[in-house]
Amino acid sequence: MERRTFLRGGAAAAAAFAVPAAACAADLAVTLEKPDFAQIAETLKHVRLMHVWRPASAFPAYSPLALYKPRGSDPQHPDTAVLWINVDHLELMTPRTAHPDDEDPALAQTMVGATDLALELPSWQKLRAVFRAAPPGDRAFLALKLTPRVRQDFGTDPPTPHISDDEFAAEAFPFAVVRNMTPGVPGVEVDAPPPGKTMPAGSPFVAYVGRGDARHHGAPVIWGDNDKIAAIQDTPVFASALMRAYILATADMQPPESAEKRAYEAARLQDAAISPDTFTARNAFAVGYLSRVRALVSH
Repeated sequence: MERRTFLRGGAAAAAAFAVPAAACAADLAVTLEKPDFAQIAETLKHVRLMHVWRPASAFPAYSPLALYKPRGSDPQHPDTAVLWINVDHLELMTPRTAHPDDEDPALAQTMVGATDLALELPSWQKLRAVFRAAPPGDRAFLALKLTPRVRQDFGTDPPTPHISDDEFAAEAFPFAVVRNMTPGVPGVEVDAPPPGKTMPAGSPFVAYVGRGDARHHGAPVIWGDNDKIAAIQDTPVFASALMRAYILATADMQPPESAEKRAYEAARLQDAAISPDTFTARNAFAVGYLSRVRALVSH
């Protein structure tokens, strides 16, 4: 799951910042002054790294929330550098106005990644020397120390506006869908129909079929027709069908008193009154969330 994001903020900091020489392989001390921070902030407004959702288990201890992966180090995206984002931390993708440090882990790792660029600007030459001399864990620590001061120089018009706490809370269900869609996160099982079963006529490519698949011991299960999917797997039609299935599965997993669970159950019963193969009401329910989920998974 992918998204690009950038930072704003308003943290107070000093006019200069000294990077500890002890973190470097050599006896190197670098002082960043006010113009350096302004230059770094201006550069980061234009740096574009693909953001990729990953489960918490994918991250090292020294950078548990976000991690820069150089070109060639992510098997799913071998031709580009990417930034891994811990899927348990929505605030890294959807920063809140009341919490200007929400994106600091992502910003810190973006700074580490930007030192791979052939930037001849003095501030980036200083950072490059420090980061490349330090072990990975120290790079993450150093970058996090720098982020409050860098955020200050994004100004009042950030590339990605922050949202209120209420707006953040309203994204809880769409984000739960994204989390279920992230490879490596347990919860929803995906499988072909078992022998003797066929896909529902109302959802012939991919469909959420509930918890009745005996192969998965009561877990929520999405079925997919591999033959039909092979012909359309790279199309918007399939992407939307898969996302609708995950929306339905996620709604079914919510607490009984939640609005999403109640709406899902009402749609399921409406479909069942017509035919077990009917998905009209359920798909209509899912469509209402499609754009919000897409906004979290791809840009």
